This record gives sequence, structure tokens and C-alpha cells, in this order.
Amino acid sequence: MITLDGLTKRYGSATAVENLQLDIKPGRVTGFLGPNGAGKSTTMRMILGLDRPTAGKALVNGKPYEQLRHPVREVGALLEAKALHPGRSARKHLLAMARSNGIPGRRVDEVLEKVGLLSVARRRVGLFSLGMGQRLGIAGALLGDPGVLIFDEPVNGLDPDGVRWVRRIARSLAEEGRTVFISSHLMSEMQQTADQLVIIGRGKFTADEPLEQLIRRSSLSAVRIRIPDRQSLEELERRIAAAGFTAERRDDDGPALMVRGATPEQRVRHRHRHRDSTAGVMGPGGQHRRVLGAAHAGCVSGGAEERVGVGRGGEGGEGGGRGGRQGVSGTSGRPLRRVAWGCG
Repeated sequence: MITLDGLTKRYGSATAVENLQLDIKPGRVTGFLGPNGAGKSTTMRMILGLDRPTAGKALVNGKPYEQLRHPVREVGALLEAKALHPGRSARKHLLAMARSNGIPGRRVDEVLEKVGLLSVARRRVGLFSLGMGQRLGIAGALLGDPGVLIFDEPVNGLDPDGVRWVRRIARSLAEEGRTVFISSHLMSEMQQTADQLVIIGRGKFTADEPLEQLIRRSSLSAVRIRIPDRQSLEELERRIAAAGFTAERRDDDGPALMVRGATPEQRVRHRHRHRDSTAGVMGPGGQHRRVLGAAHAGCVSGGAEERVGVGRGGEGGEGGGRGGRQGVSGTSGRPLRRVAWGCG
């Protein structure tokens, strides 16, 4: 388990991390999410005793890292995949780590096999690709069979196969009951990997909750429907009000309604029930999409929006309209649906 208690780091007048209060628990993948420069790496360096906090403390299994008797056996970390001697082989790199920490040499081959590098164990690491370097870094983190694992941006620069591999191994380690703390600025990746999300922005803690709960709390949807004429708008407005939804008139670029308060399922049912009035306004591309990235942006910067096209002809794919593309309507080229997000 990792505990952050009022953790703060300042460099002169600049505050990199401010008063982080957090418990990172075993048995799940905790994603540490934030844009570049948010303070993620600084936080991880303080956990590992590489940077000294200005205030507060970071504990691993109840102790500061420097007080751990056998730190490699308690916490493994990957901070920089290429922090390796390029002339050494993968096996010699890990063997040096093992011998300096009292770990049996046979463990080296075990972790090399686990990360899929046993067949290239004698190759110099200077010839490794970025993905192979990441795998070797994770092998080093696993060498002492620790209960706590910290990975800083492990999927950066990886191809899709490498990303899926990192995702699988993070999940498998958590299922073994380990504490897995993994940082990323890739929101979509956190959506695929993490059970719990910790969000940081400008060094400040903004959220700590399960993934699905964060998305539900952060999302507020509004559907903008463009109407070909005012008579149709009035008729549709009456029907929407009768269904219990809120419709606000907009007239900035032609008659339109901004509909709020409907779930995706309610909108679909209403569309089919009143197909005569809505056909040609909402095509099958108008499905609701929840995007973690937008929720995260709302938490960090105070608000964000995603624009998704809704087809008018009812024949397009996700972009709407025949031959349409995602994000615009097939006929006018304008975004027709706006999904606004916030975090509070």
C-alpha cells in the first residue's frame, strides 16, 4: 500500500505538487491521470525517495522508502525505460540488480520469461526497441517479487501490441493482490486499464474515485437538434416537453433546439416513437458516447466539450449522413450535437 500524507514539493516559488492526500490500495490498478507537467513524475519520485518533499510524507507499506530494509523486495518501479547501460545484455543488467539486492540469479530468467524477453536475454540493450526497453524495465521492477509496483507512463511510444501487453500485465499483477500505481496522460488508456482513477492537475489533487463513478459524475449531455422550419420546431418542442425533457430554443445559425435531461436510451425511444417528426434530424449516428478524456479535461481545466456529428439523412455511420465523417454532419459540415462535461 502507498500512502501520501500532505505531500508537497516546491522548487523556489513554483509548486510542483501541493498537499496530496491519498491511499493507493492493493488488489486494483490505480491510474494516476493528468496532463504533462501536472506533477505525476515528481510524485512518484518522492514515493521512491528520489526527491525530498518540501512538506508531508510518502509511505510504502507504512514506512518512507529509505527506511525499507529490502526496498526492491517491497516496491518495484519503472520510471525511465532507457535508464540502462547500452553495452550490457538484458540478462547481465538484471543479474547485476539481483546480486546487489541479494536476489537469487534464477529469478532473472523467471522475470525475463514473464515479460517475453528470454529469447533475447543475451542481446545488448542498446539494440532494444522502445517496447523491448519497457519490457526490460518492468522485468527489473518485478525482480524482487514486490507487493507494490509503480510505473510512470509505461505505454509512451509503444505500438498497439505493446500497449495491450502493458495493460494485460498491469491487470494480472493487480489480480495477484499487488498494489499497482500507473501514471499516464493518455485518458483512453486509463479507461482500458484502471479500476481507480486519481486525477491531478497543476500539482493539485482533483479526483480519486472508481472509473465508472467518475464518468457518471462528470457527464452532462445536451443534444442540439437543427430543424428545417419553425413550424416543425414548435411541434417537436411540444412533443419533447410532453416527454418530460427540457428544450431550449437556439437561433444562432438556423432554428434549433437544445435538449437536456434525456438519457441515451430515452432519446432513442423518443426518436422511434415520434419518427415522423425527428426522422431526417437524428440519424443512427447520433448515439451517445462517454469519453473519459472529456471528463478528465473537465476535472483538470474546469470544463470541456466533445462535438459529435448527428446525421440528417439517417444513412451515415458515426458521422451521420452518407459519406459523413465523425464530428460533422453529412450535409452541412457543421457539428450538430454537443456533449458538455464538467467535474463538480
